[in-house]
Amino acid sequence: MLVATEFSTASHYALQYAVALVRGHNATIFVAHIVTPRDPSELLHDTTSLRERMAQAEAEIQHFSESVDLFGLTCIPIVQSGSLGETLEALANYHSVDLVVTGARGLNEHRPPTLGSGAEEIFRHATRPVLTIGPQAALRGMAASAPKQILCATDFSASSERAMGLALTFARRGSRRLIVLHVQDGSTLWTIPTRLHMQQISTQRMRHLVEALGGNALGLEFRVAFGSATETILSTAHEAQIDLIVLGSKSAGAWAHGAPLSTAYNVIVQASCPVLTVRS
Repeated sequence: MLVATEFSTASHYALQYAVALVRGHNATIFVAHIVTPRDPSELLHDTTSLRERMAQAEAEIQHFSESVDLFGLTCIPIVQSGSLGETLEALANYHSVDLVVTGARGLNEHRPPTLGSGAEEIFRHATRPVLTIGPQAALRGMAASAPKQILCATDFSASSERAMGLALTFARRGSRRLIVLHVQDGSTLWTIPTRLHMQQISTQRMRHLVEALGGNALGLEFRVAFGSATETILSTAHEAQIDLIVLGSKSAGAWAHGAPLSTAYNVIVQASCPVLTVRS
């Protein structure tokens, strides 16, 4: 498991959550901080500024790694320089980790929101699942433990199918409840008969997907809603007291400069529980 940190409160909870997920198993947690260059010349010429920031990060990551009870787990701190998403993906590949855990600070009021965030860059580049502790989840001061109430939102894309598979894995490990949700956007002008028809079709598609993944014996709850995907996912999570949201996310190639923030990122920023994202 790889925990990406920027030494924030959310990152601290990310490390606690990672420990809770693998506690009792013979697992190694890699804790990584990436020093991103302020301009390309820093990497090309190994500037004094970069060396100073690397040294500071080395000291901080050691303190950070010791700030959480690891319950005997092996924790290896890593500091590297480079592009955030690409460097973390290379580390994850090198160490053969199966999950990346990180924290998100949220929107920066001093920057345009279309720039996204470090957390979005991480899960857009990662080829493996990324579990993100958003700012609201960190403020909530949640107890780090294995999830019991899970919400998996699907739009029937390839990434959503992978996300469903992970949600079912968590459900098999002892969660008490798994809600599978599909939100039909742009449907405010639909008639009631049309909505009922779409609800039946979407529910059937969800059931077929779950059956294909071998989860039809788990007694899941299927829901179809109409409206904003972000708002519906968040309201459903709040109403059902969900402690893990699972979503598909777009690939790095789909992250065009100036594009609106994704549903996954907006959910992460506002959700009061961790969010697990999976790329296609």
